[in-house]
Amino acid sequence: MRTRRWDFISDHRTDFGVKRLCRVLGVSRSGYCRHQATEEGRVEFEQRLIASHTLSLAA
Repeated sequence: MRTRRWDFISDHRTDFGVKRLCRVLGVSRSGYCRHQATEEGRVEFEQRLIASHTLSLAA
């Protein structure tokens, strides 16, 4: 559920601003910034996870 909050903020930050969205959703701006900074690592991890899962299904 947490990820959806960050995605919502990313989708609407130009309309409302990160500060306001974080305040309304009750999350910290630093948490949002950390999420943004680690996004590339999460994507790589998910791709490796999918690849390993696909290999185990093929075996």
